[in-house]
Amino acid sequence: MLSSIAALPRRSRASGSRVDSSGKAQLQEYIQRFTLSLNAEIERLLPSNLQPLGQHVQWLSALDSVRYGISPSTDFVRAAGLADQPSLLENCWSQLGLCWDGVGLLGHSRSRPQGVLLVEARSQIEESGGPGCCAPACSTPLVLDTFRETREWLEAHETEDWTGALYRTANRLAHLHMLRNHLGIPAWLVQVYFVNDPDEPASRADWLPIIAGVNARLGLSRRPPFTLDVFLPALNPA
Repeated sequence: MLSSIAALPRRSRASGSRVDSSGKAQLQEYIQRFTLSLNAEIERLLPSNLQPLGQHVQWLSALDSVRYGISPSTDFVRAAGLADQPSLLENCWSQLGLCWDGVGLLGHSRSRPQGVLLVEARSQIEESGGPGCCAPACSTPLVLDTFRETREWLEAHETEDWTGALYRTANRLAHLHMLRNHLGIPAWLVQVYFVNDPDEPASRADWLPIIAGVNARLGLSRRPPFTLDVFLPALNPA
């Protein structure tokens, strides 16, 4: 099925139907138009005991009314049917400044999903970096303390990129740590990389050293646990 998606013709800019080339927009188009292909790629990478659940992902951010993401103020723990969990994130959610590109639930039961997929999507290499920590001064101690805990969990050493250009990635790893180790939520960080973007195409071979470089710059000596790297052909490819 992925080969048929890759073969989709590129639509002209004048047609008004061309897909936005940002990773977030590409992901939402997949959720709405090619859900089975997206689910199949995620399923393939999950541990064997969770693979059957990959066929039944319930995507929370696929509706047009919340197109292209969940607002930073959204308490997705409640949105995922986990309202009985301690509200550890409730007070610091906006302070940590998180906005996922997509959120999916594994399993049939929304009241108690067997896994939560937190998705970050990139279509262009430049999306791998950012301006650095934008947290207000009052939140900085919380961010730094959470990052310290996260590095201990990941056995990573501190680098300037945790609050610098790779703050966005560090932020996601910190939330994965908080959800798994503080709330006991079976979360997975799914990083989706789109290949052959219509504006700035990058191949899988182009992405792999970028991913390795990000991990090295964050002081990681091994792949972070409970993370998946998914490669998908961009829609309206170059």
